[in-house]
Amino acid sequence: MTTQNLPNEARAGQLLYEEHQARDQYSLMAQDYAPQTIAQAYACQKVFMDLRAESTGGYAGYKIGYATQNMQQLFGISEPAFGRILQSAVSPSGAVLSAEDYIELLVECEVGIRINEDITDGPFDKDRIFAAVGEIMVAFEIVDSRPCLGPRSIEQSISTNIINAGAVLGEPVLNWRELDIPGSECRLSVNGSQVGSGRGTDVIGHPVLPICWLAEALVARGEYLRRGDIVLTGSMIAPHALVPGNEVTLQMENLGEIGLSIQGK
Repeated sequence: MTTQNLPNEARAGQLLYEEHQARDQYSLMAQDYAPQTIAQAYACQKVFMDLRAESTGGYAGYKIGYATQNMQQLFGISEPAFGRILQSAVSPSGAVLSAEDYIELLVECEVGIRINEDITDGPFDKDRIFAAVGEIMVAFEIVDSRPCLGPRSIEQSISTNIINAGAVLGEPVLNWRELDIPGSECRLSVNGSQVGSGRGTDVIGHPVLPICWLAEALVARGEYLRRGDIVLTGSMIAPHALVPGNEVTLQMENLGEIGLSIQGK
């Protein structure tokens, strides 16, 4: 597709889409129309993901990245970032993924949040946002790490949707406000051996708190969290690479257990 006459964000999103579909490395940051600001990067992301969503059933929600201070310092930013989750990329526990569908398949261990009402304006404080959350569940974020030309940067990461490739969701828990979610330990096991652990406090003190930031960030960009949206709020365990033959289990106190199988050659 010829893109020379399109605005920079549209050219960028179209390029990312074509490279994603062709399984090529992302070359956006080596182009003269690469995003120079975070606002431009989000505009690129939206074009890129809207093109993917057109043929895959739309969006299921969002993922939040860089929620911890350490990750923000690494990228020289002062707040988290968000990406978009495609409806077609959300699966229940017990999902079987083919490694061949990904360039470099990884998994992150998170809490998933389901929004119970539209959040179109503030306040975006804890009481208001917690009241708007219907249920939470233990979740995997599926990550597909792809090579990129040019330097790694927050603009590159946001434009390419922070490498989200989907989610696997556990059973919803409705009475989560009565439970010690921050103090709950989670354990990641692969083929029966534990490979990582964390706690709910690892996500800025409580896995639901990042929703306050996301709700405000979306409204500032003319969007908003909608009733039914799923949000992954940040990993409690470092990303773990997966290969064919892996049987993956995530257990979290108070939220239960989910599983995932990887097939392929």
